[in-house]
Amino acid sequence: MTDHPRTPPGDVEALRHQFAQAAPSIVANPDAVVRRARRRRAWVRAGTSAGVIAVMLVAVLVVRPWGGAPGPAATLPPPSEPSREVEIQVVPEAVAPGEVVTVVLIANADNGLTFGVAAQL
Repeated sequence: MTDHPRTPPGDVEALRHQFAQAAPSIVANPDAVVRRARRRRAWVRAGTSAGVIAVMLVAVLVVRPWGGAPGPAATLPPPSEPSREVEIQVVPEAVAPGEVVTVVLIANADNGLTFGVAAQL
């Protein structure tokens, strides 16, 4: 077994000289390493933020889905007080062109009128 000369503790220069042939000093620019680490942290932060936003969006969509059946607030308005024998009820009261309108004839008293005739406007 080869006996290496022992370097006294704390003698850094002697230790460096002993291993100079085996491990030459490599000079690296720390600015490039720091820039790379900062970029990596920025990407991690952005990815984490995007992940949190995606999870929150999914949670909102699961709890409160869009579309579907109308809630109780969107039901037909209550019928008005009967003032005539036959009334016309239009739902909704205001519509945009191309939207569906429902028109219902309401008989408030007995009469000889015929109901249930289909018509198209």
